[in-house]
Amino acid sequence: MTENNDDMSVLAEKRTSALVGSESRGYISLGCWKDTGNRAIPTLEGSDPRLDGTYAARPNAVEKCYQVARSRGFPMFAVQHGGWCAGSANGLSTYKKYGPSTTCAADGKGGPWGNQVYKITETRWESIAGRLKFVSVGSNGVWGVNGNDDIYYRADTFENAASSGSGWVHIGGKLKQISSGHSVWGVNANDDIYIRQGISSSNPTGTGWHRVGGKLKQLDVSSTAKQLWGVNNGDNIYRRTGITTAEPKGTGWQPISGRLKFVSVGPAGVWGVNRNDDIFYRTGTFGNEASAGSGWEHIAGKLKQISSGDNIVWGVNANDNIYVREGISSSNPAGTGWRQIPGKLKQVEANPSGSQAWGVNSADSIYQRAGTVSTCLPAEHCDWQPVFRILPGVGGEKVRDVWTAGFTRDFGSDPLLFPAAHWKSPLVDEWGTLGVQLVKVSLYSYSQGLTEVRELIFNGKGSDKMNWFSQDRLISSPWTDLKTETTNLFSIPGEVVNPKAPRSFFINRNYGGCPNDAGWLAVVEGGTVCEWETRDQPGPHILFSRKSTHVNWTTGGNDVGSADVMVVSIKTCGHVTESGE
Repeated sequence: MTENNDDMSVLAEKRTSALVGSESRGYISLGCWKDTGNRAIPTLEGSDPRLDGTYAARPNAVEKCYQVARSRGFPMFAVQHGGWCAGSANGLSTYKKYGPSTTCAADGKGGPWGNQVYKITETRWESIAGRLKFVSVGSNGVWGVNGNDDIYYRADTFENAASSGSGWVHIGGKLKQISSGHSVWGVNANDDIYIRQGISSSNPTGTGWHRVGGKLKQLDVSSTAKQLWGVNNGDNIYRRTGITTAEPKGTGWQPISGRLKFVSVGPAGVWGVNRNDDIFYRTGTFGNEASAGSGWEHIAGKLKQISSGDNIVWGVNANDNIYVREGISSSNPAGTGWRQIPGKLKQVEANPSGSQAWGVNSADSIYQRAGTVSTCLPAEHCDWQPVFRILPGVGGEKVRDVWTAGFTRDFGSDPLLFPAAHWKSPLVDEWGTLGVQLVKVSLYSYSQGLTEVRELIFNGKGSDKMNWFSQDRLISSPWTDLKTETTNLFSIPGEVVNPKAPRSFFINRNYGGCPNDAGWLAVVEGGTVCEWETRDQPGPHILFSRKSTHVNWTTGGNDVGSADVMVVSIKTCGHVTESGE
């Protein structure tokens, strides 16, 4: 690589909070919830000068309430009746005390005895001025390359990777990909390999590039060990050997079995993805980066790029959705599941401490994840997360089509408060990347105060968005015979042979002529084959057995119930047990 004189001018810039895909604030709405004089959440009024004046006339009332709650370390806050502010340390456990409300205004400031509740998110993405196609963070600071393969170092980040730095310093040379760790390495457009020499605290940009023998299309350098892994244009995997303080370039390349298009080495071990976006962990490398490992363990999910941090692994998928691997420990180095992080990035890089990350999006905009991302989830993160809702009588799209197609309609965080339409979270179509552990189907009744009247729990581990709904994955249900009885249909598509009998999320014991049909659950939508599936009102209708066993759909009478709402929820944490908890 021919190196010109480095342009050492530091670009002045402004650092701002910004939107990466879907995240723009440090809080998210949890919906509108009733309140009374016996407050569900204690007031913060009169406790802070930021909550000034009459609350109904307070400018930026939501933001001010957020700032006060956040300054006290509260995980949530609420705004009521135009600006009244509330918040507490345990508010996430009490805000639902009186049930959902419909009084909140569209401005986010709540309504009469209606709390617009917000959850304070752990962290957010901060926009960093500049444009890069690839960014790397390590003990030698933050480095990156742009669309022209120009190279940049982030000033004031040497041995201070948690810093956002103060500007970009242009470094002579051309690289298509770069990695900052115990040293700085990169590859150019010809897959030639280079190491940056002369880097020190007094000269963090180094003195020049040195060519290293071999060809790689991508490489990754550890910050916590003298290790480097890479892959070539045939997806062959290599590990650099002989790297020492006296010989930072190393002495040779060790071939590693397998095929990967991208590999990463860090405190969480060696991780990689192949050309099919399948994910792999190198056994024996967690906390032991000096090891070559002993084999590849396939990890559920799909990612196009991955980065190993400290007890955490970051990655992005083909849709630029961002994920972290949780539950990683010495006793379970492969972790327990994937959690989606708000935002969109085409490439993400874990800070060596694992607590932060840098990344770039499809427009080459640069972002830093400020604060920390806990790998030990607070209790509220382990709650059931709704991903699908069926609402009777709305007509329109067939339920099975809404679930199976790429259709999404995302109204917010509480599926019981959404407008009159079916609802499907985008997470349904990311099922394979989520590390789903459990799936719950809940039936609700308005006549009982919109309470859950029936619940089925399924083992979601290793499932896809279709096969989790099956008898062999059933953990618990309200019907004592469902696990043992023979079924003729137990699937989400349900009845697909007869188009005149659309029955989805169908758990049926037997056919035998319409008067003899019997089962446990059926979502019917205007079928004309049997009397039991016809209704005066538009579909769908959610039918279920009120008995402790199956019911005859025709002669069951009052033992055939009709739910007002059906919700599918998932858990991506915890362990599968017989109780589903």
